[in-house]
Amino acid sequence: MFQVLLPLLAPMVDVYLVYGLIFLDPVTTAAIRGAVLGLQPASGVLGTTLATDPRELPVGGLVYYAPLQRYLVMEDDCDTCIAEWGADRTAHLDLWLSGSDDPAVLPCEEALTPAGPVPVEVNPPPGRPVDPRPLFDHGRCWPDT
Repeated sequence: MFQVLLPLLAPMVDVYLVYGLIFLDPVTTAAIRGAVLGLQPASGVLGTTLATDPRELPVGGLVYYAPLQRYLVMEDDCDTCIAEWGADRTAHLDLWLSGSDDPAVLPCEEALTPAGPVPVEVNPPPGRPVDPRPLFDHGRCWPDT
C-alpha cells in the first residue's frame, strides 16, 4: 500500500506546503514537508515511480507493469518522453529508482526500462501480483535483491 499511496499523495503535499507557508505555521509546515521528502527516496528505492510526458499520463497516474510485478505511479516528466510524445504520440515511460548517488542505480534503471514497446496496464485494479523485493538495494538490481 505504501508503494502506491506515497507517490499519489505527493502532489497534494506540495499544495499543502504552499498553503501552509502562507496561511499556517511555517515551521510546522516545513517539518511535515521534510518528513514527506524523507519518505520519497524510500518510495523510489522500492521502484514505484516513473517519468513520462504528463500529456500521456497525468501526475499521479497509475500503471501496472507485469514483468516486474509492480504498480508504478507517474511522478515526473522526462525530456525524451516529452519529445517522443510531442513528435508522434509515441509512449515512453522511464522507471525511476532512487535519488541515490550510487553509480549502480543508473545501469539498473536502464536494465529494467525496456528498449522497445511493452504492454502496461493503465489505471489497473487493485489485487495484481506484487513482488515485494526492492528493485535496487545496496548496489544490486532486481531480481537479485
